[in-house]
Amino acid sequence: MREQSAVAIRKSAWRHLLCGLLVALVTWGTLVAPFLAEPTWAEGASYSDMAGHLGEPEVNDLAAKGILDPSANPSFQPDSPFLRGNFLALLAKASGITPAQPAKATFTDLPLVSLDSAPIEGMAAAALDPTRFLAGIATPSQLAPSSPLTVAQGLALIVRSRGWEIGIDLPVTSPFNDVSPDYWAYREIVAAQAHGLFFETSVYPDTPLTHWLGAVYLDRSLAQPSVKSIHVSLARYDWSLYMVEGAFIVRTLPVLTGQTGMETPTGNYSVLTKVPVTTMVGADYSVPNVRWCLFFIGRVYAIHGNYWKPDEYFGQDPSLSGSHGCVGLIQPLERDQGKAPPAGRDDAKIVYDWAEEGTPITITDQLIRNHFQ
Repeated sequence: MREQSAVAIRKSAWRHLLCGLLVALVTWGTLVAPFLAEPTWAEGASYSDMAGHLGEPEVNDLAAKGILDPSANPSFQPDSPFLRGNFLALLAKASGITPAQPAKATFTDLPLVSLDSAPIEGMAAAALDPTRFLAGIATPSQLAPSSPLTVAQGLALIVRSRGWEIGIDLPVTSPFNDVSPDYWAYREIVAAQAHGLFFETSVYPDTPLTHWLGAVYLDRSLAQPSVKSIHVSLARYDWSLYMVEGAFIVRTLPVLTGQTGMETPTGNYSVLTKVPVTTMVGADYSVPNVRWCLFFIGRVYAIHGNYWKPDEYFGQDPSLSGSHGCVGLIQPLERDQGKAPPAGRDDAKIVYDWAEEGTPITITDQLIRNHFQ
């Protein structure tokens, strides 16, 4: 009886051990293993026809960033030409453009029900000057979205979207074998090479832009930030500050500018000095705790917070109740500092944190979209 009891105890112990091992295996498989395995996107980040391809690293990088989606179509077709509509939609996504659905289509050949319409419409709405942005690629009313894009057109779109072509020094003698200084996209192609999109002396500008080459150009462009610039409009019924990255308006804020006899000076400037808080002093005033100052003419003219004027004055005609020439932005009262909007609305800090010393500033009495060149 004792021997049989011992055998039963041993069997019971083995059963408990096996059950414990089974529970451990299930726990490992459901809770632990998933965290040790590669992330699920890594398995789907590569297209079936890109393995070992010259452009595989850049294509995979765009997929990892969510700009390309291999799960939607596992074949990338690297040597197929990019169509205008497809490339513009991809560029809009890479640029962080918010899709738009206007009441009327911008292009007569791109109906609003089209798959690429929303991102392209968003790009057209965000561009400072859509006609200039698409010059050499499309007309103001016709996009030809199903037409193949050329290498020069693709480079022009990327470079313009980043703002790299503005102010670039152009060599008198072309550094390229197949692009002359009078070529329509010479400026953009020079800027593309200067920013590391390609390094060759032969561009083949009028050949179709293939999927893989367009992906390489686009991925390399994302490694560098867009050019930032500030544009202030003194035009009637505009009175706004535009925060611009590349060719796209990222934010628009109402301003309070110079009143009659103390007009804000127009022209091209840059942020000379950033001062977080100061006392503004003039012939007939002394205002303490003026925050978020971006001086653009000495220590006289600045873009800065203006807490002593009601919010409803901003974006309105400044002739009677404007500033002494500076560009004022909404800034909360001292007692409201740190509070949530609307009481703590702080447009001045938004611009101050975003801008850098050296950021270009354009102040114009024309509508911004007409002035941008």
